[in-house]
Amino acid sequence: MIMESSADGRIEIRFTENNLEAYANFFPPQKSGKPITSDYINYVLDNENIHFGVDWDTVQSSALQCNTRMEPIFDVLLAKGERPVDQISEYYQVIPQPSIRPPEPKGNYRLDYKQFSPYTVVKEGQRLATFMPAVPGKEGKNVLGDVLQFRTINPSGVSVGENTKTDDKGIYAAIAGQLIESNHSLNVYPSLQIKGSIGYGTGHINFPGDITINGEVADGFKIYSGGSIAVKQTIDVTEIMCKGNLLVGAGISGREPGLVKVNGGIKTKFIQSCRVACRQKVMVMSSVTNSTIFTMADLEMGEKGSISGSDIWAIHGVKTMNIGGGGKPTKIHCGMDWTVQQEMNRIKEQLRILSGKLRQANDIIDANKLNAKAMANVKNSAMEMEAEERSLNAKLTGLMDKIYADTNAIVVVSGDLAADTLIEICEASFYVTEPLKRVRIRLDKATSSLISEGLQ
Repeated sequence: MIMESSADGRIEIRFTENNLEAYANFFPPQKSGKPITSDYINYVLDNENIHFGVDWDTVQSSALQCNTRMEPIFDVLLAKGERPVDQISEYYQVIPQPSIRPPEPKGNYRLDYKQFSPYTVVKEGQRLATFMPAVPGKEGKNVLGDVLQFRTINPSGVSVGENTKTDDKGIYAAIAGQLIESNHSLNVYPSLQIKGSIGYGTGHINFPGDITINGEVADGFKIYSGGSIAVKQTIDVTEIMCKGNLLVGAGISGREPGLVKVNGGIKTKFIQSCRVACRQKVMVMSSVTNSTIFTMADLEMGEKGSISGSDIWAIHGVKTMNIGGGGKPTKIHCGMDWTVQQEMNRIKEQLRILSGKLRQANDIIDANKLNAKAMANVKNSAMEMEAEERSLNAKLTGLMDKIYADTNAIVVVSGDLAADTLIEICEASFYVTEPLKRVRIRLDKATSSLISEGLQ
């Protein structure tokens, strides 16, 4: 039965976009008007072509409430369609990397901005992106019963690039190196190219491969490389470590406790106020001043190179134009394996400390003022220290056979050799009391002493 009078109860319908939902306003009858009935509800639904998703329980209860309370009810969800489900193509979703810049500090906490770097470094085998399988689409339907087609979405995602590989779970780094995303492609490069200088814009650098720095290295910043390091300008050393070679276009300067450790060789213009340890040849074009240099090979200076105020440990020898001057005496140590020497010095220090403790224990035993239990403990400790002392002395004796690494090491000075310079080859010493010119100093094995020879 449909409504015939304006006083009858009625329903007004409104639709949302794409007719996905239908909302109803229920108005009660006025005075002698007719209430909202089921027939009237069916009439309205048919008239509006609503055939899908009708919530009959809500509709019936809303009509009853409107008729009995004689109050209008607004925005009742009359019918609800089904939205289509988008079809999503498979893709690789990149794994977000940590923020390259630090958050703002809070309270009294101060951030060390040197710890933050704009370069993303990944390990070999590290997953860079996750495989996202395809999601099938599903058609929808509005309240009028019309079919709603789904969309097909093709996420941009990322793809494999240089030195990356993929499987059914994601994209992985094939090598350790710098991760760069370019044109939605993930690439891992074995070397790090820094266009400017090392400072607060880069932070400390820790990279598994070769590093090239077009600028300089500022004081306070550390560099660690699993390969070689090439710096086109000056290094102000705090801590530099690399497994390959160190090539510096300008020079290396530092201050305590600045340290350079290189597994390969070093080539630079100058070394000043720095501590350097190197396994291969050290080549310095101009000067070494106020520095300590350790090399398992030799130190070779340029044609006009000079060494002053420095302590040099070079197993196979030193070749330079000038040695000495500058106020502080220069010491040259050759022929000896300085790593063995350092180990011997460490053992000697252990023996010195151990000897003191053992002497104290023996003094207590000689005084004989402790009870039996305490005296037994002291005697046991003394026996343990004596055993340790014997073991350390045995190690020291074994190292003595290894300390002379090159009895043929030589020191060649093609210019001036200043007074107050000390030269050692295999622990044989030559102290320069008067300036010398153009000399070669070598070990005379027959006499175990050093001799100086004029250069031709």
